[in-house]
Amino acid sequence: MRIAKALADAANKAKSEFLSSMSHKLRTPLNAIIGFSQFIAEDEQDPLTKEQMECIEQVMKAGHHLLELIDDALDLSKIEIGAVTLSLEPVGVAEVVGECVELTTSMASRRSIRIEDRIGSAAPPAIHVDRTRFKQVLINFLSNAVKYNREGGSIVLDSAEPRPDVVRVSVTDSGDGIPEDKILGLFDPFDRQAAENSDIEGTGIGLTITKRLVEQMGGAIGVDSTPGDGSTFWVEFSIADDIADARQVAPIVDPVGEVDSAGGLVLYVEDNPANLRLMRKIMSRRSQFDLIDAPTAELGLELARQKQPDVIIMDINLPGMDGLTAVARLGDMRETRDIPAIALSAAAMPRDIERGLDAGFDDYLTKPVDSTFLMAAIGKALADT
Repeated sequence: MRIAKALADAANKAKSEFLSSMSHKLRTPLNAIIGFSQFIAEDEQDPLTKEQMECIEQVMKAGHHLLELIDDALDLSKIEIGAVTLSLEPVGVAEVVGECVELTTSMASRRSIRIEDRIGSAAPPAIHVDRTRFKQVLINFLSNAVKYNREGGSIVLDSAEPRPDVVRVSVTDSGDGIPEDKILGLFDPFDRQAAENSDIEGTGIGLTITKRLVEQMGGAIGVDSTPGDGSTFWVEFSIADDIADARQVAPIVDPVGEVDSAGGLVLYVEDNPANLRLMRKIMSRRSQFDLIDAPTAELGLELARQKQPDVIIMDINLPGMDGLTAVARLGDMRETRDIPAIALSAAAMPRDIERGLDAGFDDYLTKPVDSTFLMAAIGKALADT
């Protein structure tokens, strides 16, 4: 049994490392695919025809779907090996639900689906969960309720207290419903039910991830469905002991608003030619910025020392010296120690981000990066200096 456990642990570790490596290798070309597509779509000087725009939107849609597949596979792998860190605390239900509704409203409006939030008026007590993971659970429920709904349908979010110490949060759609014999396998990996032969995109592991997250937070999950009459997915969590401590979180801020008119010199250290060309294209439309670039960390350090840029953006996996070593060197040099440095890397595992911030980066962006969020990060770095 000890040998079998050791082999299983080694296999899980190998799988995790493989998925991490594949995630990095896939994110690098995705950065170019999604980035250049976005660049073309936003060209105001030479706008696309309607047909061309539809083609570009399909490319971007496919790219984002592939990114979703990668993220889901990594999430499931992390859960399986127990690498998911939870921070359980009192969390206000209505506030998180409001954020999730805001994030999925545009997705629902494209199919003329109405979302009714009854939880805000019900004001349920705070629950004991990890806020980020609870939000992930609700967004999965809502996105599924949109995808598997009918055109012009509805989604209702509601809450109840089935027992004195428990809050139930439910998401009800007006879709086709799920046959009873299909419900048992609904939370199994890669079981997409009848959607496998439809045009509804998905990974087949979203509900698997959701179920395991809910159970790791000490909650319960279930579904009630009647064919032809929609489905209700629900979760139950314990009421927090100290309701007064439910964390108040600032409202969602549009990242565009963080980019001010301030400009400056930006140094980009990147060895991938496609990603380098993309950055040049993005910066060419921002007249307030000048861009210089370097293909290696060694050359980047020398340019940083000589040119004194206002912001440095740097990849992690570089030939020769890597980005982690380079940012530490920047902090050691008198001429560069006060220059804000932003990591822009395809290494997107939580441990990669933590390692980057610990090494000295002021911010850490993962590829593929939306140009809006990139400019917001630059604007924030300039504002903080």
